[in-house]
Amino acid sequence: MQLSVHLLLIAEALRSASCLSHERTLMWTIKSIADGSVDIRGVPGDPADWIVNGIKRVSNSYFTDPTSKQISRRLALAFQYSTKRVFFSDQGFKQIFRIVLEPVPSANGTVYYSVPIEVVYGGISTQVNGMAMDWASGSLYWTDALYNWITVANASDYNMAKHIVFTGFSRPMGLAVYPQKGQLFWSSIGAVPKIERSTLGGESRVNFIDSDVDRPLGLSVDYKAGHLYWIDDLRDTVERVPLDDPTSRWTMHIGYRHSLTGKLFGLAVFEDFIFATDQLNMTIDIFNKSSGVMIKSFNASVTVNLPKGIPYDILMYDSSLQEEIDSDCNRLRCSDICISDGGRKAHCICQEGSSLSLEDRSSCVESATFRMPQYLFSVGEALCGVDVIAADQEYVPIDVRCFYNVSGHRMVALGFNVYEGVLFFSDQKDRVIHRMTLPNDVNSSAIDVIVANTGYVSGLAVDWIADNLYWTVEDRGLLMVSRVTGRYAKVLLRGLDRPQSVAVNPLNGTLYWATPDTIYIANMDGTNAKILVNIPRSQFDGMVLDIRADLLFWVDRSLPGIRSCRMNGSDLAIVLRSDVTQNMTLLDVTVYQNYIAWTDGLNSVYFGMTSSSSSSLVNILRGVRHAAANTSHDIITYDFYLQPPLDPGKTNPCDIDNDVHGCSQLCLLTPSSGSQCSCSAGFTLVDNYCVSEPLTHDFLLFVDPYSKIAYQYDLNPMTPSSENVDGSENGRLRGIALRSANIPSLVAYDYQLREIFWFDEDRLKNSVKQISIFETVHYHTVSTLSKEMTVSRLEAVDNYGDLLLTDSATGSVFLISLANTNNLQKLVMQNVYESAIAVDECAGDIYWADGVTNDVNRCNLSESCFSDSAVEFTTVFSAWNKSRILGMDIVQSDEEKTLIVWTENEIHSLRNGASTLLLIVDESFSLSGAVMADNIIYFTSAFHNAIFQHDTKTKSTGVTVDGFSEISDLKLFLSPCRNTSYTIAPHPSAPYTESAVQKKDEAKLGPGAIAGIVIGAIVFLLLLILLLVLLVVLLRRRRDKQAAETAAYSNPTYDRLSSIASTLSHMPEGAEGFSSPYVSFNNNNEGENKDSPFPPAYNDLYFSDEAIAATGIFDGYLYTKEVPECEKKSGLPFPEVSAVDPAIFLIGAAGDAESKVPARPSTGDDPSVTDFHPSSLPTDDDATHADGCNGFSAKK
Repeated sequence: MQLSVHLLLIAEALRSASCLSHERTLMWTIKSIADGSVDIRGVPGDPADWIVNGIKRVSNSYFTDPTSKQISRRLALAFQYSTKRVFFSDQGFKQIFRIVLEPVPSANGTVYYSVPIEVVYGGISTQVNGMAMDWASGSLYWTDALYNWITVANASDYNMAKHIVFTGFSRPMGLAVYPQKGQLFWSSIGAVPKIERSTLGGESRVNFIDSDVDRPLGLSVDYKAGHLYWIDDLRDTVERVPLDDPTSRWTMHIGYRHSLTGKLFGLAVFEDFIFATDQLNMTIDIFNKSSGVMIKSFNASVTVNLPKGIPYDILMYDSSLQEEIDSDCNRLRCSDICISDGGRKAHCICQEGSSLSLEDRSSCVESATFRMPQYLFSVGEALCGVDVIAADQEYVPIDVRCFYNVSGHRMVALGFNVYEGVLFFSDQKDRVIHRMTLPNDVNSSAIDVIVANTGYVSGLAVDWIADNLYWTVEDRGLLMVSRVTGRYAKVLLRGLDRPQSVAVNPLNGTLYWATPDTIYIANMDGTNAKILVNIPRSQFDGMVLDIRADLLFWVDRSLPGIRSCRMNGSDLAIVLRSDVTQNMTLLDVTVYQNYIAWTDGLNSVYFGMTSSSSSSLVNILRGVRHAAANTSHDIITYDFYLQPPLDPGKTNPCDIDNDVHGCSQLCLLTPSSGSQCSCSAGFTLVDNYCVSEPLTHDFLLFVDPYSKIAYQYDLNPMTPSSENVDGSENGRLRGIALRSANIPSLVAYDYQLREIFWFDEDRLKNSVKQISIFETVHYHTVSTLSKEMTVSRLEAVDNYGDLLLTDSATGSVFLISLANTNNLQKLVMQNVYESAIAVDECAGDIYWADGVTNDVNRCNLSESCFSDSAVEFTTVFSAWNKSRILGMDIVQSDEEKTLIVWTENEIHSLRNGASTLLLIVDESFSLSGAVMADNIIYFTSAFHNAIFQHDTKTKSTGVTVDGFSEISDLKLFLSPCRNTSYTIAPHPSAPYTESAVQKKDEAKLGPGAIAGIVIGAIVFLLLLILLLVLLVVLLRRRRDKQAAETAAYSNPTYDRLSSIASTLSHMPEGAEGFSSPYVSFNNNNEGENKDSPFPPAYNDLYFSDEAIAATGIFDGYLYTKEVPECEKKSGLPFPEVSAVDPAIFLIGAAGDAESKVPARPSTGDDPSVTDFHPSSLPTDDDATHADGCNGFSAKK
């Protein structure tokens, strides 16, 4: 970019001054005390001459027009002699310019100058105090004390720049380069004053001088002598060290002329002289380089004909200071920026937002790394970004980049993790929280919903140390927390008064949130909450923590303005006053270094800079507007500045590598570098692990797709409940973690198998999976489904894992049998959409709503449900004339076979062909599920993360349980069906066999057996005989059981087993190395299952660990089986067992082992413990053993 300013200068008007020209010249910048303008002044010639013989000529920079002159503030200087260019920073225009020193004589003898003033970079702060030129590579360097960075730019281009140093220091000032060595030096005067050194690319950074230094300002390198010089303003010294030995220090004290307020600033070294600018006396001081003796001091204005002023930066413009170097930059032809590596070596780097091409290492392509630092803000249906330097780009166009735009949506709250390159945002149209990987390419980057049915999320904050996400739900008065993936969401605090924004400081474990007139502080686990700031009748909104500055900023719409305080609540102040924000509705605020930015609630973002002014602590610099939107809401600074790392030497308390135990779900930071394990709803914390006691009947079942947890809600008040960890009613929740799940959206339960099935959505494929409620580590994929299927309902239909699912895309219904999971059997139903289907597993009946005819139909799995069945289905309710049926369920406790159906906002019951309206909800509620037990209806909404209940007798309605990421697929399971009297008949088109689908309970008779009964008298006689036989068998079993129990209980092994059972019953879910934390005792004597390896007629103990897959007590013996190698996990040792044979072993009653199985010597101390090899197990014709990863089965 070039600003060509052609100016006419008449030499006679200057009298004793001329314009800067391409010759040896001492140059400095000078600020007029009259009008504040800053110009460049110089003394041409050899200093050895004019120091002795006096100054004969004075040079001045080119004047600008009167308007520009009032703006211009030229400060830092650099030059490249070979191109005749001088570079200067202009704090008025907030740009870096270059000019060419080359006079052009006119034809009439009057001296005219054609002065092209070109912009190198636009968007610097007002404190660019140090600048240096690498003449070999053509790269320009400068420090910016407000943005707190060091930048390098291609000196021949426009805005081709990169920030190479931006952390670990504060307020960088002086700067010097040493291209021959490839070195960069700079000083900083922040909390830890020092001088540092790095490569010219900013790498290999070291503290060069970090002791006995107070306020180092100007730097200069003496290339011939190999010395670095600097001015220490507070120490009133000019000092130097050898570049190869910074411990050999030389100091020149000049304190006799200065007070402790010191005003030495710029420094230049040339031949035998040291030149320094003295701002206190407004002079240029010259010292002998060897002795330190002052040689000369003259007025910085030089002549009375030029305005008097204060000098700043200084340099010697001469070819001898820039020796010719045959740099590799001439051959590399870098597309962006070339960096000298010392000698002639060099390499290419790219400007901000670009990276080197892997093909030639000299050209640049758009970077895969999201550009920073920049302000990101939500504005209506878009997410946009702008570089933080936009605050200082008053005279150049601002590049506003909107990187995500979805028509009709409303983006509000923002949060981020700069270390992971992730942005979080709430969408109030869909009431969800999204997670976006940056940079965003809508076609390829991951943009996932991680929390749904959120309510109004007005604040988001990310704990970048422990990887947790916090958010406020304004309309529900909640403060929530989850992992950054959305898993294990829980209510941290409830009952809050319209919580607005939230902020976290994981470095000290504290959490902040705002309500309309109060800011609270608490530990990040929600404990120790207290008021930090309270201002009655205020309207607090967005806030931000500046951890590095120990400041909290927040919006107060009642001013309107911005307030601040220390992070402990002290030093309350107004930083932006109402007199400058009269027409603004401020919503959010963020900071970066010394800058502040806020949204105005309309469609604009404003920028300001902190100031010491008594009238207003923020000077508004400028604003940007989004023309297509009408609401700007949240704003964040996407950069490491707001998310500083842990201090060196400190470890992350939530890092599993630093914690022997770890946390199985949430690790929440607390003060003093501590942490607290926490569990989501439905789990209880035991020794850092989250455990739960699953239910087998009488519960509501639903799934949270984003937490990946199936929940049971206990409907039996007599059932002992776990600790009320989530604040829900009675703490009746039980959580079952679906560890292998991607997005589990539908769920079913099998009473007999005690297993949960779920439909799992994935980017590449969908599937149905199953897991035991008692063993949640290992899972099994039942069936893999086509991505073209839109599965909307999943049901277990016959107590043995046969599943029914609906495909809303086609309106079809399919049956999956566990006997053959690779094929689907299509059923007779058509036009079944949403969840408009229900299963009566006791009778084998399926009910569904036909989305075209609006009929409610019924079929039976043994007669009329298959597409090739000769028996037709039955219509139980004709021509439903209300809103479309979205779902239905069987009222299990009603023998009349009542159906409960729901539409968008109504719930009806269907019985005997008639419908009854049970409940109407608000039109905006949008029902998503309903079940009924006794007189209570439990229902869910598509827009709420809670289960509600309605009493049809008292007409009362309330919340049953809430606080989830989302609630999906509500189901009801009461007592298991014990009188099933149907058989799923095989069909030619189905790949099933009778043995695979026939009911396995011998006491159950199929339809064929019933048809074979001829007359009632014969049946009665046969039943009488059967009863007599059963009575004899039961008496013998009772006698054998008592004998076995007597032998087992008198065995020393019994105490050992009791200890194992006690230990395992308290093992946490997910404990590494243990397949199951549960111990199950089965005393059920009903319906003996002869296919089970451990008869339920006896006290059966089931447990497992790394080496043990299943265990049972039979006849006083404990059977175990090794887990195959493909399922083993290393972890904790098996409790109470000193030696575990990597095979099947048996713990038997003393004296019986040899008679049962050939034994080999025990490795334990207990003589009753005997280890066996698998080959020594007893076998017979009926015994079967299955190896591999499918478990163990046996018949005894």
